[in-house]
Amino acid sequence: MISYVPAFLHIHVAKVCLELGRNLITASYISKEMEQLHEQVKQKGLTFLNELGLDPGIDHMTTMKTLNEVEEQKGKVIEY
Repeated sequence: MISYVPAFLHIHVAKVCLELGRNLITASYISKEMEQLHEQVKQKGLTFLNELGLDPGIDHMTTMKTLNEVEEQKGKVIEY
């Protein structure tokens, strides 16, 4: 899941990702609420990648990499 919702909503997206066993990329720095999910994320073998302060951001670069891979495999991004 790539989440570009406002920062205060990432925790809700994260909880759904945790429940469904999906990796997550967000465009925001790690909140206390997100940090509290760390052990659960590790236990499920998932990756939750948040903004790291690089310019351009790792989140944006990873998003483009993912979109390019989907396109190369003739996939289709339905929503972004």
